[in-house]
Amino acid sequence: MNKPCGEIELNEATLTNLNPGFRTEWPRIRFLIERDGLDAALIWCGDTMKIYRTAVLDRGNDNRRGHYASTREFKRTFIDSYQDFKRFLAMYGNNR
Repeated sequence: MNKPCGEIELNEATLTNLNPGFRTEWPRIRFLIERDGLDAALIWCGDTMKIYRTAVLDRGNDNRRGHYASTREFKRTFIDSYQDFKRFLAMYGNNR
């Protein structure tokens, strides 16, 4: 029961990664929807958003180094992923 690449049908709604707004996280979100369902994917995205935001803002202190997500090399990737999750929740989480 393979769906065309990037497209998932959920009852009346169809989700697609053809939307250029989703950069890097759509394959993971799609996998979660197929494996666990839309509700579980929405919960996971919300939880992961919180984790990523905390990681990006963690600069550490005198006793420990900050999270690597707060470094120049990784910050943009984490922020882009955060924005993908946020967009997905805004598009598909309003009815839940």
